[in-house]
Amino acid sequence: MDSYKEKYLKYKKKYLTIKTFGGKINNNNNTKKVDTTKNKYVASWNLSWAIQENVAPEYASEEDYARKCEKKYKNIKRCYRNSLQILKDMNKKYPLHLIGFQEVSDKDLYEKVSTNIPHLDSHTRHSLWKPHIKKVVSVLTCWNSKVFGKMTHEIVFNLSPTLQDSRPCSVVVTDKNFLIINVHFPQVKTREDIKQIEKKIQETIPREWFKDTTHILVGDTNDSQALINKNQPLVLKYGRKRYKFHNGLKSDYLLKYFRTCCWHEKGHKWRTDNKSGRQILTPGDYILSSVPKLFNKHKVYNSMKSLAKDTRELLRFTSDHYMVFSELNSKIIK
Repeated sequence: MDSYKEKYLKYKKKYLTIKTFGGKINNNNNTKKVDTTKNKYVASWNLSWAIQENVAPEYASEEDYARKCEKKYKNIKRCYRNSLQILKDMNKKYPLHLIGFQEVSDKDLYEKVSTNIPHLDSHTRHSLWKPHIKKVVSVLTCWNSKVFGKMTHEIVFNLSPTLQDSRPCSVVVTDKNFLIINVHFPQVKTREDIKQIEKKIQETIPREWFKDTTHILVGDTNDSQALINKNQPLVLKYGRKRYKFHNGLKSDYLLKYFRTCCWHEKGHKWRTDNKSGRQILTPGDYILSSVPKLFNKHKVYNSMKSLAKDTRELLRFTSDHYMVFSELNSKIIK
């Protein structure tokens, strides 16, 4: 039988979890656990630093989205709490074994996520200083070590072409021979922009890390024109070896069905597609691999017809980016 102290600590942990994510206390100890042995999923989500910090500065591209949250809830950060709730609920149906987050500002994000997704037992957070806004920008990678292994090497570097900006590229190598890259690219407007990014990655990540490893790249690539696709992958060259990263989707499909970024109000300066009518979002949030059959499916979470009405409504007030997720091929990833 639990002692009084043990009972108190159990209740305290349950209360704090509910306070963080919302919901009601469930005293049923037989709550069904998530079966993490079946289909496994990878996700990527830009969570918006401004929304996490409860601010709407004019220089932030998501400034109008933050104001939208404030208008809805009288509190911008409530949209961030919605994002955490989405992850918690989603994991019940789509067990998440690897998540890459971009624009991470909350120093406690990993603890909040792992509380509700306990099999995400490993993580690394990499940060860079962003001079022109005088802020630290971070990416966070969380994973299940039973699937992907324990970290043996790590590195972070800046993908920005100028020293005035910082765009993190976070790299992890594990003892199960996975190379996991979490990125937040600078703006990509031409194939030349992509070539410059490829060059910087090639020059920084050691060649040996690519040998005999399975490669996964997640992140916000700012690729609004779908320049990275099945026919034109992101290519990393090491000698005669070519590692071609893509998600198996063609450019026209990405432009039509894989739109993730970024909501803006009518008439906003950042809205270039249709100033006064219905907005057409663009692609750019991806999960890529150099192993063609590593993933079975790639989806944008908000686009799924099976989503409940209340989930769809919640997704309208989370981040200015939609989350993407992909199903791992069980024949390759056990």
